[in-house]
Amino acid sequence: MEKLREMRPAMLPGMRPKAFKRVDTDKNGSLSLAEVTARADEMFKRRDTNADGIIDASDFTKTKKI
Repeated sequence: MEKLREMRPAMLPGMRPKAFKRVDTDKNGSLSLAEVTARADEMFKRRDTNADGIIDASDFTKTKKI
């Protein structure tokens, strides 16, 4: 069992293997600070729908155009 743990790449808490592979852009089996930061920036920009640099409740509501 210990050998298996040694072979498995370290993951962030709650990160699933598929997500790990997506973040591991250089495919070396580990995550650098640059890889994690780049992914976090992408996620933040996607959630910050009004591009004001802050994620708040308005970023999670859809406004209907009439």
